[in-house]
Amino acid sequence: PRKLRSRFLPEKISKSRYHLTLDPADSRPYHPLMNVPTEGRTRVGPPTTRPMARIKMGQRLQHTIHFMDEATPNRRGKPSGVTGCEICLRLGGNPKSKNPKEYLLLDVPSASPYVVKHENSAGGEVAHYMLRWKNRRGDRGPWSQVYSATVQP
Repeated sequence: PRKLRSRFLPEKISKSRYHLTLDPADSRPYHPLMNVPTEGRTRVGPPTTRPMARIKMGQRLQHTIHFMDEATPNRRGKPSGVTGCEICLRLGGNPKSKNPKEYLLLDVPSASPYVVKHENSAGGEVAHYMLRWKNRRGDRGPWSQVYSATVQP
């Protein structure tokens, strides 16, 4: 029979270092190079962080919204357990208003960037955006600050 070798564990490593042990905190087997699944499923709670946005106004009647997590602003990924980002829009009006009832839900994209195409009548107006994370169960996180950009006519 053929001898099977793991390509992850070189044969020269001391076997005592990588033997199957019991974690003192519980009685389940523990191996340092292997994830042992927990018993049952762990429930993912609602998102706790807010999204941040960067809006590009390069083209006529169009905004490109790049969103990222406030906890990791230098990374493009979403937080763990999040499936998408709710993007809401309000044209004109008071930029300080954070009342979600005044905003129209555009979409819940799962990846950044998101492109918003405005109609000709919106040219020259200021578009205000609010964002929040949404997970698979439909739980929503806190609203972001209001981001504003002028629609180029």
